[in-house]
Amino acid sequence: LGGAELEPQLLVDAEMGAAPIRLVDARYLIALAQDGGRLGRRQDLPDSAFVSLETLRRLRIGSSNSLRIIVVSHAWLTPWHPDPHGDNLCLLAIALRMIVDDRHDSADAPDELQTYAVMIDFCSAHQKGKCGEARTTQEQALFTRALHSMGDWYSHQETTVIKLTKLPEGYPNGFDFPDGMVANTADYAGRGWCFEEASVAGLIKSSGKVLDLGQYDKASNLDELKKECKAGRAPPLTPAEFDRQLETKSFTSKKADLAQVQALYLHAYESRLGCVTELWLRELGWADAECEQLISVIRSGVLKELELLVLNLNDIGDDSANLLAAEMLNGALPKLKELSIYGNARLSSRGLDELGMACKERRVGLITEGPGG
Repeated sequence: LGGAELEPQLLVDAEMGAAPIRLVDARYLIALAQDGGRLGRRQDLPDSAFVSLETLRRLRIGSSNSLRIIVVSHAWLTPWHPDPHGDNLCLLAIALRMIVDDRHDSADAPDELQTYAVMIDFCSAHQKGKCGEARTTQEQALFTRALHSMGDWYSHQETTVIKLTKLPEGYPNGFDFPDGMVANTADYAGRGWCFEEASVAGLIKSSGKVLDLGQYDKASNLDELKKECKAGRAPPLTPAEFDRQLETKSFTSKKADLAQVQALYLHAYESRLGCVTELWLRELGWADAECEQLISVIRSGVLKELELLVLNLNDIGDDSANLLAAEMLNGALPKLKELSIYGNARLSSRGLDELGMACKERRVGLITEGPGG
């Protein structure tokens, strides 16, 4: 499932005696929440809180044929601690419990393998001190390496991303901030780092592998959780459009973070979309606006390896079909072998004819009818 590409960040550096990233045992986080605890900095956690690389390699395939790796995206609530009251930890633990308890794929595995490995920045990468004290030279070097790879964890096709999108009720009342610093009251979608993490998570990952716990209500098992918290999937953004929207987002330190976030998105955009061979974009509710955004990505030339494009059961109309046909005739998607676009009720013979001519010219298979006609 491609997990080997993430391993370099988990390998212990011989000179520094530590790895850039450590993954936390989901069971540790569940127990921590049950005991009324709070997330700790990576430097302060016991070794038993983490999943070793050796154990990670032994974990079986997880739910939805994914890696047993969960990546958490959350808005930090204070500068030195992301969740000082434990609100997000409690919600995360509820979801982790349902995920860990779903053992249909590992019922006969030994106890130590009945878990998931969690990448959550505060616990997985070296942090500043409790009052903002600087990292040591070694910690800073490892943190820098971790930061440069952070997008890989969110954008990997087979990790599961959990988004904690809801701010605590009444926030920031009751939260303490250092002298001279004020609360970042922007919501999840309005924050720069969260925007980047959500954006790269949607590049090639199916929407079923992105859960938005801001939608959690009454789910009591994993199937119900997936239905209740399945996040919508927006079309990818070109780097230029991402940068434009990023300028409107909130940062605690925009001057320090903006270029880093832009670079992380650009890397994910080029590395993920530049290698993907199949894009399954079915039943997402996409209309012409979303399709035109996708076409701008196609026009950029990044999808140079794409062989299969599935746009079934959306709400795409003739204008978008005509734009897609024009891009294909201009040489976009050079390795495309099949385009499937059935179930778009607003797509008439006019748009289908344009696509049909483009596909015939390019020798691309065109599927316009679903199973059973």
